Parts: sequence; C-alpha cells; structure tokens
Amino acid sequence: DNNFQTSLFYACQSGNESLVKYLIDHRAYVNKANLKGETPLFYACSSGNENMVKYLVKGRANINKREHRYFKTPLFYACENGNENIINFLIESGATLDIIDRDGKTPLHYACSSGNEILVKYLVEHG
Repeated sequence: DNNFQTSLFYACQSGNESLVKYLIDHRAYVNKANLKGETPLFYACSSGNENMVKYLVKGRANINKREHRYFKTPLFYACENGNENIINFLIESGATLDIIDRDGKTPLHYACSSGNEILVKYLVEHG
C-alpha cells in the first residue's frame, strides 16, 4: 500500500497468528519496513502477541532494527506495553539493552513509565 505495508503487516495488526505463521512459512520478507521504518515485529511487540513475536524472530526478523522517527527498536515497544514474556524472549534472542532513542531514553526508561516493577527489576538485572 502507500505506506509500504505488506500482508504480513496487516496480519500482525489484526492479530491473525495463523496467517502470520503461514506467510513466514512461505517466505514472506519479515524485515520489510513501512514508511516509518517499522517492521511487522514492531506491531507484534506493540500488540503483546507473544506467538507472533516468536514466529517473526524465528523467521529472522531483525530485533535491533530502529524505526525512523524516534529511533526505537521493537524492545522499546514491548517495554512501553510491559509484556515481560516478550521482553525476556527479545533479550534472550539478542536484543540490545543499552540502546538509546532520539530523546536519549533506554528501554528501561519505558519500562519505568509502564509502572511494571518486576519488569524494571528484570531489566536492571540484565542490563
């Protein structure tokens, strides 16, 4: 479409896990970015859908890709939403913790803003 979003983007946005899996299994390009520089992994992290995140990462999604506006990675999106399981999976998969966005904030800053004390403690211990 005009925003360079593919079927995989729309499957992630709608939460259609079976379609996401099907598209990845049939070699959909998981690192295609839209006009904002976001890939489908950003949408999966924002939605909190752990299975979609796992499908995308196993499909070789770039977990340290930055979007164009604020220079956030998918980990920032997951921290904003406070999903501990997704954050743990991203970190175990090699997500960079000591990365800063355009405003000089780290994923830890976003975790603090989410109010999730367990998540903050986890990031401090792993960062």
